[in-house]
Amino acid sequence: MPRPTPLPIVLPTQQRGADAASELLRRVRRGNARALGRFFGGLARASLAATLLAAGGCSETYVVGADLGGDMAPPDMPPDMPPDMALDMPRPGPWRPLCRFEDGGWRPTAGVRPAVPKDWIGAFEGGEFSAFAWIVDETGEACAGARDVMACEAELARLRDENTRRHVEATDAAGARAYVSADEMRELLGDVDTPEEAVLLVWQLGYTADRCDELEHYAYRSTPAGWELRVTDDQVCYERPTDVYGYDARVTREGQVEVVERELIRNESRPCAIGRRPEGLLPHAATAPAATLGRELAEMAHLEASAVVAFDILAAELEALGAPRALVREAKRAALDEVRHADEVSAHARRFGAEPAPVEHAPRPLRDLAALATDNATEGCVRETFGALMGHRQALRAADRGLARTLKGIAADETRHAALSWKIHAWATARLDAETVAGIEAAMQREVTSLRASAARAPSAEVGRALGLPGPDEVTALVDALAASLWA
Repeated sequence: MPRPTPLPIVLPTQQRGADAASELLRRVRRGNARALGRFFGGLARASLAATLLAAGGCSETYVVGADLGGDMAPPDMPPDMPPDMALDMPRPGPWRPLCRFEDGGWRPTAGVRPAVPKDWIGAFEGGEFSAFAWIVDETGEACAGARDVMACEAELARLRDENTRRHVEATDAAGARAYVSADEMRELLGDVDTPEEAVLLVWQLGYTADRCDELEHYAYRSTPAGWELRVTDDQVCYERPTDVYGYDARVTREGQVEVVERELIRNESRPCAIGRRPEGLLPHAATAPAATLGRELAEMAHLEASAVVAFDILAAELEALGAPRALVREAKRAALDEVRHADEVSAHARRFGAEPAPVEHAPRPLRDLAALATDNATEGCVRETFGALMGHRQALRAADRGLARTLKGIAADETRHAALSWKIHAWATARLDAETVAGIEAAMQREVTSLRASAARAPSAEVGRALGLPGPDEVTALVDALAASLWA
């Protein structure tokens, strides 16, 4: 009996009207990670449901409905909410996402209203063993109103050398200052009257609040006494699988903080699917028999380690080309994510008797803007975007319980990486001429064709069940769904 073909998936563009769908896709193309994650989650569930219906002999078309459209215009949206923020509103209820600004990103300084006005505020991330701290977010222009600009800039440089842990820096007419302790932060903020101010106080204590697509673990709400937050102790980079706990944090209007452990969220080793490959990646020999779960995991681990190189190169090239610091910072963070992924997937591969091959890479000169944009379009906007969607799909179906628990988490990281690719695409193509942009778009379509052709490779039954991998027909349907929306 021939394998049934998955039923058609109706996209929001067909079901909810062109205006609503084009707004969603506009936000996705701008790199809104939360909108992208919502889109992937709905599409993955629709694809799985369509496949199950087809296997049962049904003939209906499965429609992507509430997972996408239901979140687009909640009835309790305040009347003064700007139209372009409507998609970021949560479902009806008291909790709100911490990432509440137009670009869908976590902006801890954008909502700060200091007791004494500042020209610029920057939040800096570091760690116990860090040699330096890197900027997480900033608002304003450093030293713009300083009476002695050169002295202010010199003081900022000194502060960067002295403070390698989480802290906030600010400048005003008097110069630059760092706010490191809780008392100093309360002095800076005065009354804690915005959720971002509450988040800064909790974040400074070492908690994580910067994921945008998990309302159950990262959210805020106002209370008569101040604010309540949902945060975790998740870190940017793990050396080994780690317990991640969720916490309830209460912050009073006066800046007093109480943190209470809520639940164990996961102990995670998180493999992923398709990722970004660097130019100059050299072929490697297989280290395990074909069509085995160990072999598949070893290949995934090798790809994750390759992505570390790719993001390191991307960050260096963006910096050399004068890209916004936020893009450079996100690329560096993505490289750290991939370090963790490579270590964790390697551990899974060894659990099934395979050792990942080391990554070998031929160094290349830094590329110009057109070359970077072309590579980002194919590796990021196509391959990495599809990989993030596959991660969501695998998380719904993986039979191996250890992998199923962690695939959901890895999908969130890969969605953020895909969103970064679309941000870079928008930045780069805005600076290139029409002929070059047309060439980039053609390269993207060639990569889509190549991706569709690769769908013919069916996983073995063991690998497919354990990792939740869809069959060739469903992969083709997913590629076609993205081709009709993001890649159109």
